[in-house]
Amino acid sequence: MNKKGQALVEFIIIMPIMLMILLAIFDYGRIINAKLDLEHAMDEATLKDNYNEYNYNCNTSEDKKVCKMSKNIELSCPILVSILSKEYKVEIERVAYE
Repeated sequence: MNKKGQALVEFIIIMPIMLMILLAIFDYGRIINAKLDLEHAMDEATLKDNYNEYNYNCNTSEDKKVCKMSKNIELSCPILVSILSKEYKVEIERVAYE
């Protein structure tokens, strides 16, 4: 029996699955990184109290200020694209009570 041929066939079957898993991990990491970037930018704007320097959507009412920020991430993993969409929108929202 030819063991090398069997190992090659098994590798060819498993390789696309492993690549999809790696791409999904990479895309998920990019989504988490974008969310952390948005959280950091929102924290900076909150500390400086300068929401106009950053591109935020801030709506003020008489008792609170609601600020939202979003960023689009283009996904590359076909599995995540079929589940989510080609562009995934990362959004954060903060409510500042006055």
